[in-house]
Amino acid sequence: MQTNFGKIAMRRGVGAIHPLGYIRPIMSLVPHAGCSKEGCHCLEFAMKYLCISLLLGSIGMFWGCAGRAEIFPNSEKSLRRTAAEFAADSAKRFPYKADAPRGGEALGRAQVGYTVNKLEIENLGDEDWNNVEVWVNKSYVVWLPTLKARAGKVTAIPFQAIYNDGGQSFPLDNRTNLINLVEVYHDGKMYEVKTQLAD
Repeated sequence: MQTNFGKIAMRRGVGAIHPLGYIRPIMSLVPHAGCSKEGCHCLEFAMKYLCISLLLGSIGMFWGCAGRAEIFPNSEKSLRRTAAEFAADSAKRFPYKADAPRGGEALGRAQVGYTVNKLEIENLGDEDWNNVEVWVNKSYVVWLPTLKARAGKVTAIPFQAIYNDGGQSFPLDNRTNLINLVEVYHDGKMYEVKTQLAD
């Protein structure tokens, strides 16, 4: 049976009487013998300061990422631009190079992840691809300075970095908007990239 003292202690947040003895709460709401009023006030102030700092830091991070294709920086420096920069760069590369010589199937592969809204591309050849235009469905394009020839070196391109000539990025609603064709243009030729689904 709980004593009157135990009931009072529970109401005050001090502790409780257990059949096996007195149990002190993890965090007491009133100062105990080892904590002066000044010390407890300092601890309370420090906790408030920490919470405010975390909140402001989070706001700053998202504010700084406003207008960018991704919240977290891409591993590829050339894919860390703003939406306006991607759109402006893509606009310079239109129209689609339909008359460019065909190089056949590229020694590489592409993988589409609709869940994460990304196109992954990998150069499986022996030579780097330089000054590369990655074309999607002949209507959207993004430029990359280099796709290195290294097994396992996958470049993840967010859909928000691939733009059409109207200044619109590849749609994130993929119920009807699908990536059916991926091509790379480099060294004066257009190559088709074998593409598969990631999910």
